[in-house]
Order: sequence, then C-alpha cells, then structure tokens
Amino acid sequence: MNTAINMAVQIALANIIPLGLMALSVAISVVLFALAKRNMAKSARQASERYRVIAENCRRLEDLILGMGNRLKEAEERAAVLVAPPTARSSLNMNKRAQATKMLWRGDRPDQIAAALCLPQNEIDLLLKVQKAAGG
Repeated sequence: MNTAINMAVQIALANIIPLGLMALSVAISVVLFALAKRNMAKSARQASERYRVIAENCRRLEDLILGMGNRLKEAEERAAVLVAPPTARSSLNMNKRAQATKMLWRGDRPDQIAAALCLPQNEIDLLLKVQKAAGG
C-alpha cells in the first residue's frame, strides 16, 4: 500500500507542479498587466495636463498677437494723422527774382546765386535762360 500511496503522491506532484507554475505565471501576468495599465493611466493624465498647459499658452499667445495687431493698427492710424504735410519749397518770387537778376548782371555764377537765395539751381538756370531769351 505504501507504494501505491507513493505513486499517487508522485502522480499528484507531477500534475500539481506544472499547474502551480501555470498559476504563478498567470498571477505574474495579471500583476504586470495591472502595473502597465496604471502606468498608461498616469501617462495619459500627464499628457492631458501637458495638452491643457499648451492650449492655455496658445490662447494667451493668440490674445497677445491680437492685442499687438490692434496696437499696431492704432499706431498706424496715429502716424497717418501725425504725418507732417510736405513743406512748401521756396519758389522764385518777385523779390528773389529781382535779386537773382541783379546778381546775374553783376556776374555771379548761377550756383552762387542759388546758394545765396536758398533756391534750387534749376530755377536759377531757368531764370538765366529767360533773361538771355528776353535779350537781357
């Protein structure tokens, strides 16, 4: 009978060891699956938080850009109003014309006359041509 019990124990052990190892591997797999799932949930929360921060930064940047655009538009409008009108350039009025004519008669050069009377050189040249054409 001893041998029969020994054989039954050996058969039982031969069947229990592989079943125990399988149960242990299933338990380890379940634990690893739970850990992986927890890590994935943590990563998803972190990614969600990063996305929220990035979205908030984008909204702030959009607000800043809109504000800068509005300020630029206002500055352009102010600059358009503040632009000084073009200065009237000095022209050859009758007084300056008489002075230029006297200086031409004295023999002053046209560039000297233009500098002395603060007139453009081409106006003095035109006056000289008119004087020559008029016989003066």
